[in-house]
Amino acid sequence: MRSFRSHSLAQVALLITLIFITLTSTTTATPLQSSQLHDHSRRDAYAAASAAAGGSVHELVKRATTTTAAVCTATSTVKTTQTVKTTQTVKTTQTVSSVVYVTQTVTASSTKATLSDVSSTMNTGTASTSGVVASVSVSTSKGASETAQIPASATTTLATSTYTTSLDKSGAVTSAPTPTAATTKTSSLASSVSINTKTISTSASGVTTAGVAKPSSNALFAPIALDNPASKFGSREHTQMPLSISGSFLTQPIQTNKFYGNMYLGTQEQPSWVHPYVLSWINNNSTGFYGMMVSHVDDGQKVYGPDASANPVQYYINPGGMHSLSFSAQEFDTDMTMSLEKLDHMSVNVRFQPSVASRSGNQALLMPMVNGMGFVTGKYYKLTPAFNSGILVRSLTQVKAPYSNSYKYEILLEDGKMWVMYAFPDSTVQKAFNLTVVSNSRLVNAGGQFSGIIQIAKVPNTQGATNSGAVDPSYTITSAISVYDTYAGTYATGVTLGGSVQGDYGSYTFNYAKTGRAVPLLMFALPHHEASFSSSTLAGKTSVQLQSTTMGLMTAYAADVWEMVESDLPTDVGFLPWSPLGKSATYTTKALAAIASAANSEVSQDFIAQTDLDSMYYSGKGLAKFAHICLAINDVLGDKALGTTCLNKLKTAFATFQTNTQQWPLIYDTTYAGLVSTQGFSQGSLSDFGNTWYNDHHFHYGYHVHAAAIIGHLDPTWLTDANKVYVNNLIRDVANPSANDQYYPVMRTFDWFVGHSWSKGIFESGDGKDEESSSEDFNMWYAQKMWANVIGDNDMEARSNLMLAVIKRSLNSYMLMDTDNTIQPANFIGNFVTGILFMNKADHTTYFGTLEQYIQGIHAIPSISVSGYVRQPTFIQHQWDAKISSIIGGVTDGWKGILYLDYANTDPVAAWNFFNSTSFSSNYLDGGMSLTWSLTYAAGLGGVTA
Repeated sequence: MRSFRSHSLAQVALLITLIFITLTSTTTATPLQSSQLHDHSRRDAYAAASAAAGGSVHELVKRATTTTAAVCTATSTVKTTQTVKTTQTVKTTQTVSSVVYVTQTVTASSTKATLSDVSSTMNTGTASTSGVVASVSVSTSKGASETAQIPASATTTLATSTYTTSLDKSGAVTSAPTPTAATTKTSSLASSVSINTKTISTSASGVTTAGVAKPSSNALFAPIALDNPASKFGSREHTQMPLSISGSFLTQPIQTNKFYGNMYLGTQEQPSWVHPYVLSWINNNSTGFYGMMVSHVDDGQKVYGPDASANPVQYYINPGGMHSLSFSAQEFDTDMTMSLEKLDHMSVNVRFQPSVASRSGNQALLMPMVNGMGFVTGKYYKLTPAFNSGILVRSLTQVKAPYSNSYKYEILLEDGKMWVMYAFPDSTVQKAFNLTVVSNSRLVNAGGQFSGIIQIAKVPNTQGATNSGAVDPSYTITSAISVYDTYAGTYATGVTLGGSVQGDYGSYTFNYAKTGRAVPLLMFALPHHEASFSSSTLAGKTSVQLQSTTMGLMTAYAADVWEMVESDLPTDVGFLPWSPLGKSATYTTKALAAIASAANSEVSQDFIAQTDLDSMYYSGKGLAKFAHICLAINDVLGDKALGTTCLNKLKTAFATFQTNTQQWPLIYDTTYAGLVSTQGFSQGSLSDFGNTWYNDHHFHYGYHVHAAAIIGHLDPTWLTDANKVYVNNLIRDVANPSANDQYYPVMRTFDWFVGHSWSKGIFESGDGKDEESSSEDFNMWYAQKMWANVIGDNDMEARSNLMLAVIKRSLNSYMLMDTDNTIQPANFIGNFVTGILFMNKADHTTYFGTLEQYIQGIHAIPSISVSGYVRQPTFIQHQWDAKISSIIGGVTDGWKGILYLDYANTDPVAAWNFFNSTSFSSNYLDGGMSLTWSLTYAAGLGGVTA
């Protein structure tokens, strides 16, 4: 991930047509050597040089929708970090130096939307705009369509909503602007909302039940170990304390790399991505909005840049600040409280309450956040429900509810998007729910305090386009609402992960805990889920589809259990090179001589000098480099003497870490429950790429685990309890499989819902978690697989094989984009790799530079035996032809070796000829590469012809 904080480029998309986003971007870049991948001094110098180069103004986008308008100006260098109202440099060389939101006033004065002049002036971070007129007002009346229209009232003062702006140069995270609540109320607020008499098919209401998630189907997710790591590593509290977690939940392991991290960090108002919905806590005294804001961005609302007409574009982003509806209560104000409960790896529960001073008894709003949830659900306890809209309400229609003792409303917003709302009063209270319009931005239950369930869902208002661009003929707005009608009243409260593996066949399940009516859950699936669903899960497919932010179109399925099947687990991939093309190793006499020559030279290097470094990341790369040299000597050359020399040096180097006597030892953090470098506590959160703040643990520790697996493979006597405890703790920190292990959170980095890991740790981020290196992601799970193999942990090995199959499917859907990819935007897939994939955007760049070899290469490092399983040969060839062949001749550093070694998976002969050339230079080797392994790898894939 290699980032620390990052915020949205365009955190606004509010009222009336037009999004203007202007960036000044410098593309001058001084090439970085791959060995300087994360060298802080060189990176800072690179940033300074880039910033000094100046910038040219690019108009990113001028496109009209029917309802959004905002103006944003920014000045940036080299790579747009797309920061909202901040100057924060996000562990990157590309600093956003100024971002300005335009003050914008929306006045409700007509029944037709009109667009007045919107202008901006780039003047050292200042901008101005004229007012924008909207087609909303605040009075409620009965219209001819039996819908509660909100026309202008000639006798009342017009409501206004202003979008406030500020420019923060301190680097602090700031939240996206949201409109103020309407300032005027009319005398007609008590008018009743009429009932539409259209016929709705109904079914009998089921019995309210509380579902219990099913347990794992076998020992696949059994604990690795249960020992206390503090006894080996020592312990301390973290200096970055989580917010709004208390009681017993604070004493349990806290997830650091999950979708809801923003809710306990910093301002706590940055978004959480549950897919397809985006949720944010809003506690804003200036707007009068309090509670949980719900947003969703359609595909046509994405912003592309910096040149929107380019193909491929550099990035796309989902505009922020598009706050459709919020869950709130009349009792909430700026002193309201928010707390998090049950912080699991795919869900969290959020509790909102009035201020302590004004709270009466157990008043609360409980909201579960579960990946893929079909409805956004709030459970109210003795509160007066209220709903705010930053987009503003155009009409409110109460329609016949599909079930007894329930209520249903259709809410049309000023962006032309429709939402449906369902209310299910607590059966013990039997109190009516009467949603009324207070203003164009606020709806309130006129019936007073309420206890029960309220749910909302967005209705797709265009025909459902499949990921291939075809139109689903079964979709209509009526059919979508009918689906919501059928499954309303039940909601997920959590997920239990299950799975089983038999040979190269595996499956995994999401077993949802639920509450509510006795009907199946409605949950949205990502494309890679659908592609692997079992037939029983596919049977629950509906016609409802909503766009995710960065992972394509999601489809709603009705099922309490999802089963995903993978039938090609990499059980035959071992330590030595594995050919995805089925080619045999060609370790000819010529090949062995070349490998031996390289090995004799490289074994003489100083192992300690290249491994005992001030970085767990670089140290791990060094250990893995020498481990692969030892592997080649022993398993390919069969040189016992040289192999013993190599292995002894490697063991000595590794012992520094096993005894925790490296330059910056690890320590067990009792706050979040994890192993972190001590460096960050004295050198700051940016040290070692944020390891102490839980960045990149799967990258860092994956190299160490990989080296340990090779040592154990070459010498089983090395697998002492001390060595196994150390390595197992690294794995437990990154990927503890069981909640029974109370010393680490479950699956810290790997996200089973999206199918890959997230790298960002405990840093607030306007664009959510991200991942920059897909290959270092699967390196961790391959390392775990091989470690399990040598210690005889069959469950861990089976789990690793399943994870590799899942990540293969996920990465080839979202991050590695071949020419036939239909999931990512058509004008983006020509980049072949996403670059950095965030939860809210995809940016074809890296955190350390913008050269193409960096962007392509960071997704190919390191080249290991499983690389060709994940990175398909056809993809590599297409990528080479389109992005690499034209530049490779000019690459003179370690990125040349990285790209050629990856190319061996599709053209091993070309790779062998490159590494075995008489003109080969050691400059072409990355700091984590060796010529020994490069030759072994190319020959092992069939690269030697004679």
